[in-house]
Amino acid sequence: MKKVLIALSILFAMSAFLFAQDVKQDAKKESSKSAKEYIADLNSNDENIIIRAADWLGQEKESDALPGLKKLLKDDSRAKVRLHSAMAMGYIGDKSAVDSLNDRLLIEPEADVRYTIILSLTRIGISEEKHVEVLKKARDAETDIIIRDYMDKMVAKYKK
Repeated sequence: MKKVLIALSILFAMSAFLFAQDVKQDAKKESSKSAKEYIADLNSNDENIIIRAADWLGQEKESDALPGLKKLLKDDSRAKVRLHSAMAMGYIGDKSAVDSLNDRLLIEPEADVRYTIILSLTRIGISEEKHVEVLKKARDAETDIIIRDYMDKMVAKYKK
């Protein structure tokens, strides 16, 4: 019985080692991808690939990804994709994303995505009166009290 347990332990240890090597190789492949490849991944049918690409592009502040991210923000069938797209736009911080974020904010059915859009708008910063008006309109229609409270604070901040 001891020999079987020792053999199983060795087998388990070898499996764990090989799994760790695979993970390390996958990470190395991912890190060697270029921004263009990540931007191309935004057109994938695989939600996980899109999310990874959006996250990487946001972290790297790749403004060339904005057209693809704006398109994904309109994806009515995948809330996670919209959420990560909005988050990436906020990290990139380009003011050209504000109109797309505002447009989605007014029609977004998912509270977590609306909250992410609000955080992204905060990160980018809105200063034009038309953006504040959209925020007021979204606040008036908001059903989530936490999001509504945050919007109240944003409107008060930008009113000044």
